[in-house]
Amino acid sequence: MDLKKISAQVLYNIRKRRGYNAKASEQHIAATSLSGSRYSSLKQLHIPTIIIHGKSDPFIPFKHGIKCAQLIPNSDILLIEGMGHDIPKEFASPILKAIFENIKKVNTPAFSNFTG
Repeated sequence: MDLKKISAQVLYNIRKRRGYNAKASEQHIAATSLSGSRYSSLKQLHIPTIIIHGKSDPFIPFKHGIKCAQLIPNSDILLIEGMGHDIPKEFASPILKAIFENIKKVNTPAFSNFTG
C-alpha cells in the first residue's frame, strides 16, 4: 500500500473535487454487485466505442476493460500505464486524442445512418 500516493489522491479529491466520500468505493461495489453483469448488453452496441482504462486502477481491474473491448463491436481500447481510476493532467493529451479519433469514426460511411 502506497500511503504517499493514497494521501495525494485524498488531498486531490478534497481540493479539486470538492470533497472526499470515504464510502464511495464501498457504495460503488455494492451497486455493481446488485445490478449484475452487463456483458451481454455490450455485444448489442454497434457504434464506434473507445474504452479508456488505467492499468493501475485500484477499483476496476484493467482486464475488465479488455473484456469490454472484446465484447463491443467496433471498439478500441486505450490502456494507460501508470493511470488509476482518476485522470491526471499528464494523461489528458492521449485521452483526448483517442476520443477525437473515435468521434471521427462516426462520420464514416459505415455509420452514416446512425441515429443514436
